[in-house]
Amino acid sequence: MSDLITSKLFFYFFLLEQDRTQAIVDSVLGGAHDGELFLESRLSENLVYDDGRLRVGDLDTRLGFGLRCVTGDASGYAHGSEFSHDALSRARDAVVAVKRGYKGVVAMDAPVSTNRHLYPEDNLIESVPFSKKVALLEEIDAFVREQDPNVRQVRV
Repeated sequence: MSDLITSKLFFYFFLLEQDRTQAIVDSVLGGAHDGELFLESRLSENLVYDDGRLRVGDLDTRLGFGLRCVTGDASGYAHGSEFSHDALSRARDAVVAVKRGYKGVVAMDAPVSTNRHLYPEDNLIESVPFSKKVALLEEIDAFVREQDPNVRQVRV
């Protein structure tokens, strides 16, 4: 867990101690065949341009985590949108049951082991300045109105 973006986003933002978090994850993975702590960060932006005016501008950030432990053919998983030591500890308590032989669901296929980097580290929402996004909406509005003088409303 030494990635700079992960450290900044999850540990600095939530004021979590990385060593304490690592200890909780280690207590889950100790004696397990596989497992992981999955951290999720989702950023979305919504702009509504209506009749020549920017009417809505929303920026939404959602953070969460998942904790998984695999022992033999049993898999335990817990997740949450609150990322804190207490939430992670509650997830640990639920997930480690598979190490004690408890099985709630039969896994048909073992999970594929992978640590591939699937997504770029660039923040695509921040890569285009807000002023350019609004200018594009204005351009679309003007284009549609040029196509037909009967157009009364354009909403993008």
